[in-house]
Amino acid sequence: DVMNLYGKTAAYGIKINISTGVVTRIGNATLHRTLPIQNRMKGCLLSDAGAVNSYLPANSWIGADRTGASGQVMVEVPRHYFKCWIDGGYAYIMISEYELPDYKLIPKHYVGAYQAALDGTKLCSVANPALRGGNDTSAWDGTYRTLMGMPRTNMYRYDYKNAARARNASATTEWNAWMYNSYVALTWLMCIEYGTLNLQLPVNALLDSNGYKQGGLGAGVSNLNGATWSTYNSYNPFITCGYSDGLGNRSGEVAFEMPSEYGELTTYVNRYRGVELPFGHIWQWLDGINIEIKTDADGGTSKVYVCENPANLSDSAYTNYEYRGLEARTSGYAKEVLLGSNGDIVASVVGGGEMSYYCDYHYTNTATSELKGALVGGAASDGSYCGPFCVLSGTAPSYRDAHIGSRLCFIPTT
Repeated sequence: DVMNLYGKTAAYGIKINISTGVVTRIGNATLHRTLPIQNRMKGCLLSDAGAVNSYLPANSWIGADRTGASGQVMVEVPRHYFKCWIDGGYAYIMISEYELPDYKLIPKHYVGAYQAALDGTKLCSVANPALRGGNDTSAWDGTYRTLMGMPRTNMYRYDYKNAARARNASATTEWNAWMYNSYVALTWLMCIEYGTLNLQLPVNALLDSNGYKQGGLGAGVSNLNGATWSTYNSYNPFITCGYSDGLGNRSGEVAFEMPSEYGELTTYVNRYRGVELPFGHIWQWLDGINIEIKTDADGGTSKVYVCENPANLSDSAYTNYEYRGLEARTSGYAKEVLLGSNGDIVASVVGGGEMSYYCDYHYTNTATSELKGALVGGAASDGSYCGPFCVLSGTAPSYRDAHIGSRLCFIPTT
């Protein structure tokens, strides 16, 4: 059968019934219990040269220096191999520690533990109350609206890239804003671990009867009222970087009580193996993906292009980008995503729901012919629309807002 052809004993993953959206774990059952790739993810302090200064304590990072003085707070994603294919009405997504036939290498790389902050001209991943985030409104310092210690927002996509590369001028293509290929890899690691496409399912720390993970990462910071958030702090971030660091390398959520000036509301800061707020709170720019949107009168297509080599990134062209397929032309819950051999997560068909198919919302805007970027994850008032498959392709890389940020990413060239 197809699984034996692709290394059943060395790989684990999921299959998705394309017509129903139902997900089933496949491959080596023991690997689904031991999760060898996911369990090698761990927090570290990374130097600007890309060297690990130290690994952070597994159970809690609170006692460690996370200010940036000892390095950027990053999560190491281990080297592994990935394969995605479609056969007989099913999509198969598999991962392995080993180089199996036709599997794609996902290199060891580092993802910012937090939504990115800014230290002077340099993008950073730190828990540092001395850094002002959001749209940098200094008049709010010392008030309930303070932006100190928050992720930096209101920057163009290329501003995040340039600020990331300022970390090390001699290796300018290794530090970047969050790269699309890294985001895709993390998305499938999460989905395979929990055996679901609905990562907003409630957190459940218990294993199921098979010894598998169950539940998800919770709704995350997604339950604010948009109008109230606007009045409260003009859509700026309000969760300090590192708020969930008591979880260390673990996954879960930590309750956050909104200040009384917002109103009575509890939200939950979620975390995946050290990566805080993988979705929700603020939108996150991805680099390495450009979407060529043409109006109906100008051709009526939305073509997705991806660049996996950071040396070739562009905010104005598709040169050295690989065409991956056609994005859905209307907004709605994702029913199918592009997949292909690279496992692309952009919706190709909408018509799903918050509890069916890919469970997250696809936003687009086809009113103008323009190169668009990709914002992911959803924001604090987007509710069930949020999640790893929540992609917004309605804005150009030259767009910015108080509720749009990014995340630091380091991909070694060797």
